[in-house]
Amino acid sequence: MTPSNSRGRSFRSTSQNALLAGGAALMLASAFGCGEQPETNSHEELVQKAMASTSSTGGVTTTGVTAQATVPVVVTNKCPFALNVVLTGVGDVALERDSSGNKIFRKLATGGSYTYNPPGNYPSGRVTAYKTLPSSSSPRELEKAEFTLGPDGNGVQNIYYNLTYVDHVGLPMQISTTGNNGCNTAQCNKSYSALSTAIANACPDGLRYNMGGGTICLAPRSFCIDGEYASDSRRGSVCSRLDSEIARCASKYPGQCNPGGEKTPQVYACSGSFFSQSAKWCSAITRGMVDSPDSTTVSQYYNTGKPYNQYAKWVHDQCGAVYSFAYDDYPMAANQAGFYTCNGGKQLNVTFCPAG
Repeated sequence: MTPSNSRGRSFRSTSQNALLAGGAALMLASAFGCGEQPETNSHEELVQKAMASTSSTGGVTTTGVTAQATVPVVVTNKCPFALNVVLTGVGDVALERDSSGNKIFRKLATGGSYTYNPPGNYPSGRVTAYKTLPSSSSPRELEKAEFTLGPDGNGVQNIYYNLTYVDHVGLPMQISTTGNNGCNTAQCNKSYSALSTAIANACPDGLRYNMGGGTICLAPRSFCIDGEYASDSRRGSVCSRLDSEIARCASKYPGQCNPGGEKTPQVYACSGSFFSQSAKWCSAITRGMVDSPDSTTVSQYYNTGKPYNQYAKWVHDQCGAVYSFAYDDYPMAANQAGFYTCNGGKQLNVTFCPAG
């Protein structure tokens, strides 16, 4: 991610849910996990658009339900080991702090749960999980779940959420909600054993690192942009993999595909002045779909014989319809990922290792 990318995005509401198109996975909170500055026009902008939609376009509302004073966030650990979890909001400030203002981590044994009670208006929420507590030498999380709580344009309590692995894959997760409309479940329902085996044996380009006390598979957007990996010899091949497709896109669609000097790292991150603004071309190049950029034939994605983002394919192979890169929700009809709105939301549930 690059700092302060301003993005134009759109969304739509359906009778079942509100899916916010165009890079919903680049949440404000996600920037804290990659050692970079948060983007200024990301998760909260999408939430604001959802609120505006409900009030101005006749979106789904719930009569008689108003924003709650607090919304329970129930965190459950089904992993075969204990996890230390913490809930934070804007600026990485923890909801629960000790007398010195330090974060309070809740240790959950296997099968354990803890209920947080953030206020009903709580932007940029994040439940972060560590196998071992973070330290100055090892500050990064094993996994995270992101959400926002807030009223819609009619004062109805909403819960906004998605499941994103745009930074890395560490643990299977499930996010579910209870409420009145659009309260869908997003999940990577693989067992911890199966996912950890996939990380150990098949993480693309071998980008395995220790974070939060466990082994994660790092996304190439993090690998190619974060300065700490600058000396890694694998950068040469990984971070130029899509350059030929970027050039072919510019040649094939003059006046439409205009990447300028932007290269593979900017496609991985859907960043830079062009790819930050273009869900169509960022997703097409990511999936090897330059010749059919608007196609919803999912079986062709990552299967055209052209270079593609190998991590993105691997994430979908492991977890199904989740965010593997920022614009994974384009085109929306492909149903590769979604940003959900639970209208009349009463409770948010975050489960790590839902299948054990």
